[in-house]
Amino acid sequence: MDQGSSSSNRFSPPGNLPGSGASNPPQPRQEVDLKFSDPASRPVPPIAPVPSLAPQPKPLQAPEVPEKPIGTPVPPAEYKTSIRSMSDDISKLKVGQRPSGTEIQKSISPAVPAASLPRPPIAPVTPTPAPRASLGETEKARPLAPSTAPFSRPVQPQPSSRPPIVTMPSRSVVPSSRSVFYMVITVVVLLGAVVYWFLSGDDEEVAFSPTPSLVATSTPTPTPPVTINSLIGGTDGSLTLPSTGNVTAAFLNGINALALNPGELRKIFITNETKGSDDFSMTDLMDRLSIAYPAELKAALGTDSVILVYGQREAFNAQGQLDVTVTGQRRVAFLTEVRDPVAMAAILSSWENTMTDSLATIFSLNKLRAASTTFLTNARNDTSVRYRNFPFADKSIDYAVVQARNGRLYLLIAGSRETAYTIIDQLK
Repeated sequence: MDQGSSSSNRFSPPGNLPGSGASNPPQPRQEVDLKFSDPASRPVPPIAPVPSLAPQPKPLQAPEVPEKPIGTPVPPAEYKTSIRSMSDDISKLKVGQRPSGTEIQKSISPAVPAASLPRPPIAPVTPTPAPRASLGETEKARPLAPSTAPFSRPVQPQPSSRPPIVTMPSRSVVPSSRSVFYMVITVVVLLGAVVYWFLSGDDEEVAFSPTPSLVATSTPTPTPPVTINSLIGGTDGSLTLPSTGNVTAAFLNGINALALNPGELRKIFITNETKGSDDFSMTDLMDRLSIAYPAELKAALGTDSVILVYGQREAFNAQGQLDVTVTGQRRVAFLTEVRDPVAMAAILSSWENTMTDSLATIFSLNKLRAASTTFLTNARNDTSVRYRNFPFADKSIDYAVVQARNGRLYLLIAGSRETAYTIIDQLK
């Protein structure tokens, strides 16, 4: 190659650049309008229609499935086998023969394939119109077609490779003698536990609600209260007071005439022509004998009362010594129920100033021989006793409020210490 030509070609500009010496056809000169013009007045070139981007689907057709021709019959297959035994081999070896078995030949007929069933016709599929795309509009994408194509073939169930389940005939299970023995032992243990629970459990009664029935109930007879007559033992006596004359003398004569043993306590029922029998109380007798007592005393007393006579055994001579030769003296005592113990305490405290004058005659006391100017206090069987002796305890005024064993309070006024103590002991 020539160097001059190569250098000229190497440094010469390409022909497609402006100013190059290549022969290019002259381009027409375009004039640019620099004036501002109204865009609306300028003509707008027409817009060519944009072809649809989505390809036009072709109508779908179901593929043709070639039908499987019915197979030609296959000739039966044959196979041979031989059966050997150790005894046969040993017997043949003994005679010098080669061991060989007994040949068996068997032919197996091939299974005839079932004829192919005609397939159901497939309905023609209507093609879905393709979506159109246009400029200047927004459109949501259409959902994808279902996964199952309209022209896909139905899925044929595949035969299971597992062998069929063989159902064995059920047979009745006959329990053995050992299981029967265990069952009997279990039942016996359970019965024993139930019996033990009933016998050794808590004695709890099950509350039942039976049908209510009418039960005839009788009103219980009230128990009569225990009166003073049942608390004081001994025999009873009676005394009749005259309607005229000296009633006090008649009363004392009647008391002294009673056949009474020493230490004996007897109840006396007084009869009067105007009042009748068995109705005389302490205040009734004092009223009949004109004995003075506080006006509040009758209101504080109850109706349960008795008049008593005691056979005195204790007697003292003038020197204050016990005289055993004197026996059979009578001493009077009054015993009446107390209704108001608080009022009774106040009444007795105020009555002590005149009690000696009131009871001196009925108790056969000599007021001038009083051993003390006031009443003194003693105690007997947990009971406080107020007393005054004339001059000794065989002739005295002893009084006390005693709580008897029937729960009631009684006012006791007696003519001697021995009489008061004997009655207190019986009440207690």
